[in-house]
Amino acid sequence: MKRISLIYHIPMLLLSLLLTSSCSDYLDRETDSLIDKSMTFTSYERTSRYLINIYSLLPDGLNRMGDGAMFDAATDDGEHASEDASVQKFNTGSWNAVSNPDNLWNRYYAGIRMACELIENADKVDLERYRLDPNNQPEYQNRLKDIRIWKAEARFLRAFFHFELMKRFGPIPLISSSLSINEDYRNMERPTMEQCIDFISKECDAAASDLDFTPWRDESALGHATKGAALALKSRLLLYAASPLYLDWENTSEASLPSDQAKWSAAAKAAKAVIDLGQYALHPDYGDLFKNALRSSEYIMMRRYAAGTSFESYNFPISYGGKGGMNPSQNLVDAYEKLDGSTFSWDNETDKAHPYLNRDARLNETIILNDSLWQNKKVETFNGGKDGKYKANATKTGYYLKKFANNEVNIVTGGGAVGHTWPLFRLAEIYLNYAESLNESDPGNPDILLYLNVVRHRAGLPDLDSGLSQESMREYIRKERRIELAFEEHRAWDVRRWKIGTKTLGADLRGVNIAKLSTPVTDAVGDVSSSNGTIPSSEIPSGWYYYDGDEFNGLEINNRYWGIYGDNFTFNANYGAQQGMLQTYRKEQVAIVNDGNKRVARITATRDGNPPAPANSSVANRPGWWSGALSSRDTKNYGFLGKMYPLFSRIEVKAKIPYEYGVWMAAWLRHYLGAGVAELDLEEFFIKYYQTTNNPYQVNQTVHVYNSETGKTDVNANKMSRYTILSSNPSSDYHTYGVQVDPDPAAPREHAIISFLFDGQVTNVWKTKDYGEKYNSFIKRAFAEHREMTTWDIALTGQIGGNDSSVGFPEDKNPNLRQLTMDIDWVRVFTRTDPHSANPPIQVHEKYSYEPYVVESRNFQPKMYWYPIPESELLKMNSWKQNPGW
Repeated sequence: MKRISLIYHIPMLLLSLLLTSSCSDYLDRETDSLIDKSMTFTSYERTSRYLINIYSLLPDGLNRMGDGAMFDAATDDGEHASEDASVQKFNTGSWNAVSNPDNLWNRYYAGIRMACELIENADKVDLERYRLDPNNQPEYQNRLKDIRIWKAEARFLRAFFHFELMKRFGPIPLISSSLSINEDYRNMERPTMEQCIDFISKECDAAASDLDFTPWRDESALGHATKGAALALKSRLLLYAASPLYLDWENTSEASLPSDQAKWSAAAKAAKAVIDLGQYALHPDYGDLFKNALRSSEYIMMRRYAAGTSFESYNFPISYGGKGGMNPSQNLVDAYEKLDGSTFSWDNETDKAHPYLNRDARLNETIILNDSLWQNKKVETFNGGKDGKYKANATKTGYYLKKFANNEVNIVTGGGAVGHTWPLFRLAEIYLNYAESLNESDPGNPDILLYLNVVRHRAGLPDLDSGLSQESMREYIRKERRIELAFEEHRAWDVRRWKIGTKTLGADLRGVNIAKLSTPVTDAVGDVSSSNGTIPSSEIPSGWYYYDGDEFNGLEINNRYWGIYGDNFTFNANYGAQQGMLQTYRKEQVAIVNDGNKRVARITATRDGNPPAPANSSVANRPGWWSGALSSRDTKNYGFLGKMYPLFSRIEVKAKIPYEYGVWMAAWLRHYLGAGVAELDLEEFFIKYYQTTNNPYQVNQTVHVYNSETGKTDVNANKMSRYTILSSNPSSDYHTYGVQVDPDPAAPREHAIISFLFDGQVTNVWKTKDYGEKYNSFIKRAFAEHREMTTWDIALTGQIGGNDSSVGFPEDKNPNLRQLTMDIDWVRVFTRTDPHSANPPIQVHEKYSYEPYVVESRNFQPKMYWYPIPESELLKMNSWKQNPGW
């Protein structure tokens, strides 16, 4: 037993020896040790653990500098609460070749050394027992593949460590094999930057060629390198290689901004190669992505942390038991756009009075704001508040970090502790790499806007203008990287490679003074009045009050209430194309018309007028349709606030809707963070499905909702109860389709009761509480982010066909069908609480005044674009010079 125990600890002992050996062994040459190398590399299990030890050297992003300090505390995005933390040396400019808080030279060369040894020795693993056993041939082949994958993973890690060293120190020694202790390396010449980039790029290609798309054995390998990770590293490498700092690395003057179109084009190609793998998709919820979402399709590679409370202990607000930790800056907060796409400004009196109202959704998901809800209590960062300035360890800026934090954990007891996930590569970064590279190599390429807008849409932001200049687009891309990738260790390196360090890392670090007002101020900041008539009291459901709605009594569609898909403001012409639908949206398909004695909004779907072929290649042989769609959230594209409705409300649509095979004109609600978080379908007709039943007429009313246990959206969470049998053909007359969302009396801020209605009668009921905490994030988020009054977007869409067993295509039953109409009489929203008026303004009760101020003056000089090479290493090299300026 003693011998087995000793063998088990060999890999960790070896790692310990490597990391604690002489600080001057920059090449980390082979040394004598008590450990017999053959004992490690003849054993399958020990070789596997040796690889895991190499992975342990990957960046510890959640505690990069010790003292709980993340790297972003050394940027204009943040500050660390402790003045004594070593990260402060970057902010004061007091670091040098001897004292560098981020000197990873020895750590990463140890990793390179270990990777070389594994690559050189892994084939020595003894598999004879399996090779000679006819009953164990499958496992023999699996283990052979394991060894091939391990070597490729080690090659990836070797490339990764070289890249991390190069981005810090400039050109560095390139090591591709274990170095003997007997060799003399003093005359080694320093490679060029081009040689370093070429070496790492080829290592990425070689690793990618042997790696699979996913960890092939089981989930125990989540976090290991894959083909996507190797190509993602190449994407990041070539993005850096094309950037001004790397094109002429010895010239640190910020006036010198060289550009090379060919290198930018290569970077764009490398990013597109990752996208084209088709393996990844954006997570539907930005905030949830950083809550240990190991299985998210957005992660290309991540570092996994065991369950614990140390991150929360370092970073929670002080009244919650935390040490203050990472303090996001006002510089960063100001960069978040408003939901209409405009820029926040302290010179705008409304912005100054309500600085967190209607902002990019990522602000609330990244930063803990004053008066926001945290663990069911209000955070108080105002002056004199329990989390405010001048208290021990309290925030210096007025903000605490929310991103990566587990809101459920008890720091004192450890209850509710979960693991953490640090993103090494994720798809959003690749989209932004691609957009930036294209903008520099091929400005105006439509893919720039396509991929940039995909990232923005998740945050609730509108599309950018297609007519932006290259310079304006460059600034948007840079701002988007800052916001989307905040606190993921990109900002420090982005501003370096762009050579804007003195304006960013050297800028004054700002926070906000928050003063509590003795008399709260009430402002009306948004008009949600109905402009087309009062609702007869007889048409208001019992127990409800009329809140708002559209009676469609005007002469045209009211853009204070609706965006029109396919017009010059909303675009979205191909919405649904990815699902194999046949329609293309355009504004001409939506109009206000007379239907007898009433005015209605009419959506017309037609095959006339030469509609384009369907965008999805799988249905390209199908006839295309023109159609129309309305969306309330898209009012923001017309200069208004996005039209959203309360979480707890009753929303009804009275409409005459075609009941045809392959047609699903529909009415539905989307959560403010998107349909991937929650979608409630008031009405959908899927005739193909119904024709397989004995009931000719049925309405489909469904709950699609994010499942926090699986990290995915569960479609039709209310299962078969979503189908309601109707007594007659619903397309022959107007019917009222509705849903009401009520708070669960037992937990009104955490759970909801969702009831679907047809002509005012309840058809089915679904309760989130029946499933524990699995389905309630859309409710808790709305309260935590003060969006309980602006939760739902209403969509009315004319959809045709789809690659779905429930949908079908119209021509399969009626090839002569050429035109359909969906007439909407009205849309009405009701709430349980009387708003006192048919024209209620949104009331915002401000209890605080806000004033930005300078927290700290920062020091950044051009020489700091590169780290100085450690003096202990430089003295060993005969021909090497210190990096410029040091």
